[in-house]
Amino acid sequence: MTQTSTRPSQPSAQRTENLLAAEHGLARFRDATAEIAEIKLLGAPDQFQVRASTWHLGSAVAIDATSTPMIHDRTALHVARSGVDSFQIVLYPHGSCEYTVGRRSVTQASGDICLIDMGAPSRSTPRQAADGSYPRGLSLIVPRSALAPLLAAPDSVQAPIISSRSDAGRLAREHMLALVRPQGVADVDQSVQDLLGVIARCLGPAAGTDMQLAAASRQILLSAIKRYIHEHLHGHEVEATHLCRQFRLSRATLYRLFEFEGGLAEYVQQQRLMRALALLTAPGERRPRMSEIARTSSFASNATFTRAFRRLFGITPTDARALATAHEKARAARNGPATPTDMYLWEWLRAFRNASP
Repeated sequence: MTQTSTRPSQPSAQRTENLLAAEHGLARFRDATAEIAEIKLLGAPDQFQVRASTWHLGSAVAIDATSTPMIHDRTALHVARSGVDSFQIVLYPHGSCEYTVGRRSVTQASGDICLIDMGAPSRSTPRQAADGSYPRGLSLIVPRSALAPLLAAPDSVQAPIISSRSDAGRLAREHMLALVRPQGVADVDQSVQDLLGVIARCLGPAAGTDMQLAAASRQILLSAIKRYIHEHLHGHEVEATHLCRQFRLSRATLYRLFEFEGGLAEYVQQQRLMRALALLTAPGERRPRMSEIARTSSFASNATFTRAFRRLFGITPTDARALATAHEKARAARNGPATPTDMYLWEWLRAFRNASP
């Protein structure tokens, strides 16, 4: 049996969120960004609004911002004064953005990825979405030292676009979005590095990085398939034929991707069992019947469900539910701490339950 990591997912650390509005909010926003760029509002100051969340992802920083349209003008003075020597990877899930870098002007459509060299002047103008909603931009700011060695020409980056219509662009977009989801990812540093590898492979890799970037591309593809499986655990979408069609893969390639997971079928069953564990140990009256959990987990009978559950977790589904119930009652009664054995088992089960797919 493939060993399954019990480490809970590692959410993006130290998240902060701010909402600024109207003229007072605009003044605060300009003060906060004065070293980075000059802000030129496209509209009345009393209509200004920006909602921004920030995450620290290892050595990278992610910013998710929704705002009224405005121009961000990063001049040569800003570049010299700020001392920021980083790359900015930008994705607009909603809306679009126009960039001017040197003599080059490009438009980034919704879902595309654009790479900005923050060590050079640039101008960006986010635009509203087709439905009139404010543009939402997701930026990942990474040190130059993390991406430059992977690029063939790191000092000649002028807002290249990776189209979301390409397979690599679609995977990179989904990977960026996954980085800032509330549940986070299992390994932040590696996930960021994998994304940089895919971007470098799309834009022109440095010599001697082929194997490294190919491995990063495989990992991002595998992560995307795992997320898709997790979102469709109880349907036919997790079957090999459907996955091959969804991700444009041959069956042989799909099976190779899951070799280190014990195979595709083994991985799907493990994820279904982890979902079953979450249902079995859910608080109070939210726990469904055992037979219902077995059925929705795609097991033919309670007996086959019990055997598979015990093989993975070392205890039966009945034992898992009883342990959760006992832990809940003990905590409610506040009659003292649980026994060391019960506490160990509970923490172990909780780690399994919270494990990232």
